[in-house]
Amino acid sequence: MSFIKNMKIRNRLIWAFSIPSIIFASVYYYAAVSANAYDQQVFDSGLKTLVSVADASVEKYIIAMDAGEISKDEAKKLALARIHELQYNQNRYYFVLDTRGTVLSHPSPGLMGKPIPSENLLAWVDEINKNGSAITEYIWQGSNKITYGKVIPEFGWIIGTGTNPDPHRTHISSTYYTMIEVSILVTFIILVLSIYIANTIIRPILHINRTLDDVCKGSLTARCTNLDKSELGELGNRVNATIQSLRTGMTELKKGTNRLDGNVQYLGELANGCQSAYDEHYTQINQVTTAITEMAESVQDVATTIAAEEITAKLDEAVARDSGIGKDATAVNDAVEELRTAVSDLSNALNKYKV
Repeated sequence: MSFIKNMKIRNRLIWAFSIPSIIFASVYYYAAVSANAYDQQVFDSGLKTLVSVADASVEKYIIAMDAGEISKDEAKKLALARIHELQYNQNRYYFVLDTRGTVLSHPSPGLMGKPIPSENLLAWVDEINKNGSAITEYIWQGSNKITYGKVIPEFGWIIGTGTNPDPHRTHISSTYYTMIEVSILVTFIILVLSIYIANTIIRPILHINRTLDDVCKGSLTARCTNLDKSELGELGNRVNATIQSLRTGMTELKKGTNRLDGNVQYLGELANGCQSAYDEHYTQINQVTTAITEMAESVQDVATTIAAEEITAKLDEAVARDSGIGKDATAVNDAVEELRTAVSDLSNALNKYKV
């Protein structure tokens, strides 16, 4: 099932809707085909039922003949008259043949006593004689006909009836194609609906993705818009709240950075002032030292010379101490410069985000 995991959500949703619709259409098509075949069976069964009705109507004459109440010829005569009277469904009729295919009873007088004028019907008569009953389809006077016949062995007859199947088949075909059209229409509607539903889910996800992409690029003003009340809408609201919280934090951090930058500038100015004061003080000390040294060289007295050397040593100690102060001032100045550089880098990094 790894291929499903690799599919995009839109395709998963479309397949989730399409597969059941395809199964539905297949089942519906199979039902239509089965219904078509079943209707044909019902049609054939209807003809058999009608012939059974005619068979039952002559059964009483066969019983009377077997009981010796009437002769066989009288039974046949009465049975033919009865069958000739039988009609159904808007002048539909029965006919009677002998086992050789000669017409014994038919609404058309011109056919009486003649062989049936159709090779297909003659073959049908042979099949009935062999199997006891049969159904056949043929063309009669320019119209399609389906006819079912059954042997009456006591009389050596074949009782049959037929009808034009075209209206029935037209109805069946119309129902069949309507069912197919409905299945196709339903499948199409389900497919369109699945694409629409997939888009309603995918579009908010893509919108949230683009918003987060803008945030990654430095824009904290990006927002998820047109949110609904679904879980995706709640997710978009959470994303907006997160961006707003991040924006607030970045704003406060920028303010702190600006204050820190001001303090660093103040420290820099203070360090520069200390350096200037030290330089001026150091210059004055050098001037005094130079003057004393020149006085010591002109004094010949040993005591005076010793005193001058002591004074010179003390001045050198003061100079050394001031030199240490100068080094400390330089170190402070260097630290301030490093801090200023770090604050500048932080400020540049924050300026990449648009708040």
